[in-house]
Amino acid sequence: MKVTKIEIEQVMGIERLAFTPGTLTLVEGRNGSGKTSTLEAVRSALRGGHDPSLLRAGAERGSVRLVLEDGTEIVKTIGKDASPLKVSLPGAGRVSKGQALVDSLVDSLGVDPMALLNCPASKRAEYLADVMALDVPEAALREAAGRPVAVGKLPAGASGLDRLEAVRKALYDERTGVNRTAKDKRTTAAQLRETLPPDGATAAADLVELRANRAELAEQLSAAEKDAAAKRKAAEMAAGAAREQAVEAIKANAQAELDTIREDAAERIRTIERERDSALERVKERAREQAEERATEERAACAIAEREERDVLESVRAMLGGAVAEQDTIIALAEAAEKEHARAEKTREILAAAERDADKAEDESRSLTEALERIDALKASLLEKLPIKGLEIRDGAVFVDGLPFERVNSARQIEVAFQVAKLRAGKVGLIVADGLERFDEETYRTFEAAAASAGLQFVVGRVGSGELSVRTMGTEGERAA
Repeated sequence: MKVTKIEIEQVMGIERLAFTPGTLTLVEGRNGSGKTSTLEAVRSALRGGHDPSLLRAGAERGSVRLVLEDGTEIVKTIGKDASPLKVSLPGAGRVSKGQALVDSLVDSLGVDPMALLNCPASKRAEYLADVMALDVPEAALREAAGRPVAVGKLPAGASGLDRLEAVRKALYDERTGVNRTAKDKRTTAAQLRETLPPDGATAAADLVELRANRAELAEQLSAAEKDAAAKRKAAEMAAGAAREQAVEAIKANAQAELDTIREDAAERIRTIERERDSALERVKERAREQAEERATEERAACAIAEREERDVLESVRAMLGGAVAEQDTIIALAEAAEKEHARAEKTREILAAAERDADKAEDESRSLTEALERIDALKASLLEKLPIKGLEIRDGAVFVDGLPFERVNSARQIEVAFQVAKLRAGKVGLIVADGLERFDEETYRTFEAAAASAGLQFVVGRVGSGELSVRTMGTEGERAA
């Protein structure tokens, strides 16, 4: 479907311009004459959006109107705050979703052949891969990915290569995340390994046996204390009995002696009464002294026995108490070792889990790397079979008829560029390009001939020496503005 009329008003440097485009419409003029304004106006009418910078200085409203050969009208009004698009069909009137209809008719104004020709050699293969509408079979894409891949919603008109690139990006992003996980797990494992005791360290002591030994020592100490207490009590009882027996013996002896004296002194009782009393007192005193001496001896014996008992008990306590204290120290160390052993075992479990996770992540990363390699191989195989005879991409470079693109003559380069543009042309095969002044006269004539036979419409710009002019090929006559 062709464009039969283009009208531009109050857009950038254009006050008013109308022309009937042909197969090739050349917009020519010196810089600042309105050449770029004309091309931008046509582009803006079809690509949508609002750009207030398109409005001519001092104007309140601008517009671009395109009429198609079936009578369809596309009118974009440019204001300061909005740029509405109106599309009307012959016999049906205005369309509710005009931009959607325009998008279905054009492919972003098609592919500019000039872009392929002027593209740096290092970027030409990448550009060509982006614009080629290659089909990637879903089965081949799934096989290359080797897994379900969620790529989100792709823009309308996305090519097979777009889908392939989206899958590759999703796989690459996933691998980046997996590699980060593997690195984090390896770091965690290394940190945990540093906290473990060195290999060959003495194992934790048998706390059950140590605690049993301590209990046995404690029982021995308790039995010794009980035995010492029993001996002390028996000694006290024996000493008390001995004291009582000694006192009773003294009393008995004293009484016998007293009775004897009384019998001996019965006749002299009156004469020796004082002597008797004195002797009685002496006897009593002697008895008391003997009893006191005996008691002192008994107390000394008891004290000696108590000291010996205390010495023995202290010796036992020193011997068993030291052993108990030593055992307590050993048990405390063993308990600490047991806790450290338990902590180390828990650390080893966490370390093993981290290393398993790291191994799993690294395996997944290798799997994703293989998937990326298959995606790249699939892309390379597709690009080697481009739907244009003689055109291929090998090792990131564009080849035509087996030669690098840069070494092919200009005519063949232009022919290939137009074939690429034709592949991406929509129902309205309108292509807007600028910068034809880069061509010498012979190359430009080749460009004109290729445009005339491409079956498309071209609106192209070239810097000239005069005022703005519009010249068409493929229609009757010429029109200048």
